[in-house]
Amino acid sequence: MKRGLDRLPSQGPDPAANFKHGWRLAAAAVLERYPVVVPEPDDFEYEYQKGRFMDEQSKQRPAPVEWFLSEKDKLEGRTEPTLDDPRAEMYVPAPRITEADKTNDVHSLERALDQRLYLVVKRSAKSKHWQFPQILATDPDVTMREYTTQALHSVLPPTSRPRVHHIAYTPSCHMEHVFTPAYQEKHDVYGVKIFFYRIMLIKGEVKEVTQAVDYNWATIDELPQLLSPDYHKAVKPILVPVGPI
Repeated sequence: MKRGLDRLPSQGPDPAANFKHGWRLAAAAVLERYPVVVPEPDDFEYEYQKGRFMDEQSKQRPAPVEWFLSEKDKLEGRTEPTLDDPRAEMYVPAPRITEADKTNDVHSLERALDQRLYLVVKRSAKSKHWQFPQILATDPDVTMREYTTQALHSVLPPTSRPRVHHIAYTPSCHMEHVFTPAYQEKHDVYGVKIFFYRIMLIKGEVKEVTQAVDYNWATIDELPQLLSPDYHKAVKPILVPVGPI
C-alpha cells in the first residue's frame, strides 16, 4: 500500500522504488450539489423544442369547446370558457437568480441553481490554490472509499455535516504528484497518488470548516481559477456542469 499501484511493463521501472516510502496514497472527496432548477435552453434547443411542439400541434384534432366549460360557465349560459382561475394569480414562481447570486456568496448553496456546485477548501492562508477535501491513507485495513468519508469529516465539524451519498465504490479518477527533490530527500518519499471519489449531496448545508481557513461552493467554470493546473487537469474529465449523471 505504501508503494502504490504496480506500473505496467511498458511504463518502465517505478521511480518511487528508490525511496523507502515510495508513493503515498490519498483519498479526495468530490462533493457535488446537483442542479436545483432546469437550466435555460440554448437557442438551438429552444428552436428544436418549438418546432417539435408546432409539428405535434398541427397533427392534433381540435377538442370541443364544451370540454373546457366550467360548472360556473354552464350555469351562466356561456358558450365560451372563461378559463379564469383565481389560484393561478396566487402562484408566483421563485426567482432563478437568488440573493446569493447577486452578492456572489460562494458559501451559499442557493447560488447557481441551474448548475452543479463542488465543495473545495483552502487549507492555509498562504496557499494559492484550493482543493477537494482529502486525507492521506495510512491504514491498509481501511478502504479508500472509507477514507473519503474521513476526508469530509476532517474539514467539516459534527455540527456542519450534510447528508451525502457515495456514487461508487471505485475512484472516478486519480492523479500522481511528485514531490520536490528537497521534500523527497527529507522524508524519503517520491510522491503522492490522489484518488478522487464522487459524492452526491443529499441534504444539509456547510456552515463552517475545520483544519481549513475557508470553503467555496464553486461552479465548473470557477474551478480552473481555484485549483492548481495539474489538479484541475486530473479532475476535469469527471466534472459535469449539469444533468443527473
